[in-house]
Amino acid sequence: MEHLRDTGTLTPEQKQTILKYPKIAAMVPDPDAPAEVFGYSLPAGGNDQAAGPTTLESASGVHHNGRGCWITHQGVRKPSTLGFTLYIYMARVDYCVDGSRVTSVHQKYHYLQDPDVVVYLRGYTGGTPRDSGTGGWRSDVAIHGHIELCAVKIACYASLYPRVDMVIYGSGRAEWSAVT
Repeated sequence: MEHLRDTGTLTPEQKQTILKYPKIAAMVPDPDAPAEVFGYSLPAGGNDQAAGPTTLESASGVHHNGRGCWITHQGVRKPSTLGFTLYIYMARVDYCVDGSRVTSVHQKYHYLQDPDVVVYLRGYTGGTPRDSGTGGWRSDVAIHGHIELCAVKIACYASLYPRVDMVIYGSGRAEWSAVT
């Protein structure tokens, strides 16, 4: 577990040893598992347009929205070495566009969905979530979190740094990527 805590990785031998103990393996993140990302968007108050489709790639997605204000949620699932969900790291970004400019990015924060009992969201890395370019043709949003996995009364055994990065365009299109 020290190797996992210090490097965020497991050797194949370490992983095989952990898998011999299912109760422990259920609480250990699988560093080799691919990211499972998802997202959706909803129109915000006063916006009568339907949300555009969300297309997903391996670790990214695109919200195909139009002008108006939008509430978006982007997430990435972190599985244990047994394949169970340790947590789903979510980022919410609310924004408004007028067809050519990003007029506001007024909500940007993270939260956990369905966390295991060993998962603790400790805050943001690098300060609070950031956005740049509001008022221009694009805005870049960065939400970077810090999660610790801790066995009660023993110690914390892993620190993880999930991220959601988003580029919002004045047209309403929003591209994002997420990693665990």
